[in-house]
Amino acid sequence: MCFIFLLCVLLVFIYIDIVKIIRFKFIKKIKLIGNVNDEIYFQSVYLAALKMAKKRSVYMRLQKPDIFIVEIKKMLRMIKRKMYRSYRNDNWKYGWNKGFLFIGLTDSSYYGNIKIDDVKKYFDKYYIEENGTPRFDFINVHQTPFALAALSLFQQTREIKYEIFCRYVYNKLLSWQDKNGLLPYFANTKSEIDFYFVDQLGMYVPFLVRYAKEFDDKNAYAIAKKNLDYWIDYGLDKSGLPFYNVKNNIGLGINSWGRGCAWFILALIEFIQIDSYYLNIAYQLLKTLEKLELRNNTWAQFMGESFDIDSSATIPILLLKSYLDINVDILEVLKKMTDRGGQIIYCSGETCGMIRFSELFGPSDFIQGITLILLNRINSYNQKA
Repeated sequence: MCFIFLLCVLLVFIYIDIVKIIRFKFIKKIKLIGNVNDEIYFQSVYLAALKMAKKRSVYMRLQKPDIFIVEIKKMLRMIKRKMYRSYRNDNWKYGWNKGFLFIGLTDSSYYGNIKIDDVKKYFDKYYIEENGTPRFDFINVHQTPFALAALSLFQQTREIKYEIFCRYVYNKLLSWQDKNGLLPYFANTKSEIDFYFVDQLGMYVPFLVRYAKEFDDKNAYAIAKKNLDYWIDYGLDKSGLPFYNVKNNIGLGINSWGRGCAWFILALIEFIQIDSYYLNIAYQLLKTLEKLELRNNTWAQFMGESFDIDSSATIPILLLKSYLDINVDILEVLKKMTDRGGQIIYCSGETCGMIRFSELFGPSDFIQGITLILLNRINSYNQKA
């Protein structure tokens, strides 16, 4: 028995300290899709996204494998969670990653080769009840992207359950506003500390703006504008880069985080076609970003400080350029960040707590969805031409 126990420990050690480290070390040795024609490229990315949508698991790396004893503790915690927590309460599976994937997929049914019924099938199966309420506990603003996907499904199908889903989320957001009309990141907690992270802007501002337009709700638009304006007033440095968070009207933390800039961009683009004030802010931001460019229209995880491409920074910046009608060969850039299976790679992993950034890069639901949004804009231009 002692021998068997020691053998099991050895095998676990080999997996954690050798196999996982090797996988981490060679993660970048991936075969790219190459210079395929544009139609094949579009289809490859769409199909890869649909394949991701079929699974409940989240595509995004978290952090570099740790030392043996730390990894053992992580495994034990994971086992405990699986034993004592139901699938319904595993809310990390219902966060922004999958939400943005479905935003991209629902948009693709307009301009791409994705059938809306294929997207509906998986959204209905995993995320919405027949009565229109979420099939999960909606407890944080970072789950709001699912509502934007539901809004797109409603606009295409006019099925009432998607409208109910949208109104449910909107009412939750209304109830989470603080005394200043702002939406803290951890709004549904008993914490007396209000955190305003740059992440949250890209998660709920797009939904609120489009909800306002669809249902003629001026209050939804006002909330979105108030939250974005607050960040513009207190959360940007002199160059236009967003800080990591804002506390007591003071911008705090890192301002070179590429995906942090991406979150701000996702909120900003909702307003640049409405008000020239925001358009000027966008041009100022882009002027700064061009000084921090890594090479050939790519940006790093920490712009100006690190040297590896981060697709979750690069692709939203390319999206901003498309809104500003700046001439860039977007497809050429994208193909250099896409593997042969159509997955967008080089996406930095999810942050683990406050200002604990992942060292790993790979595919993710989030960047696959953002890429679809960008490709759909390109397709819409082509159809109008």
